[in-house]
Formats: sequence, C-alpha cells, structure tokens
Amino acid sequence: MKWFRSVVPSLPRDRDVDLTPKRALDNLFCDFVTGVSLETPKSIREITPHKAGIWEFKTLDLRVFGFFEKIDLFIATHGATYDETHIPHPKTGETLFTHSEFGAKSASVAKDLGTTIICSGKYDDVIR
Repeated sequence: MKWFRSVVPSLPRDRDVDLTPKRALDNLFCDFVTGVSLETPKSIREITPHKAGIWEFKTLDLRVFGFFEKIDLFIATHGATYDETHIPHPKTGETLFTHSEFGAKSASVAKDLGTTIICSGKYDDVIR
C-alpha cells in the first residue's frame, strides 16, 4: 500500500509522545506477525457492521483498515491518521467517525479481488 511508503514515514508525532507514527505502526505489525497477543479493542477491532468482516489495526496516531482472508492473514487496504477518522461536526464539535467509509472501501477491494473474507466478529476466529 503506497500510504505506508509515502505518507507514514513523514508523519510527525501527534498523540503518541514516545514513538513516531511509523515506529508505532512497525511495532504493532511486528507483534502481529510474531504472534504476540494484541489487546482488543486497543490495538485491533472489527469495524461495524460486524457482518462485513472489516478490521482496524490501531495505534494512537494511525488506523489501518482491511480484512482477514485466512486466519492470521490480514490484507491491509487503507490507512488513515487518527484525525482523518475522528472529524469534528461543523456545528456541534462532536466527533463524527469515518470508520464506515473506510470499511466500505476495504469491502470493495475484497470484492474486486474476489477474495473470501472471514466475517466473524471474534478475535480468536482471525488470529491464533
């Protein structure tokens, strides 16, 4: 995904004072790849509606959306900063979440690829 190479490395620290967004994301995916148990919903959660099978990997500053084609096989389709997924309402200032937009984009990629998605909302069904 181009976003990982072109956008993430240049992002400054924002909400995480200890790690750059790139380092935090590297650490999260390193934990995932090496089998370290991820905290739910802090590090990973399924995007509602759950039947879509779209998941979100999270750091303090970044969000990565995608799906599990098989157990432990996550296909990342889109990335965003925290601010891009938590937009203030223009009149009330309340947070408007854009997760469903990214979920729809991820589902569209899976459909275009003809890929089967694990549509369970349970962590143990997608990560072992």
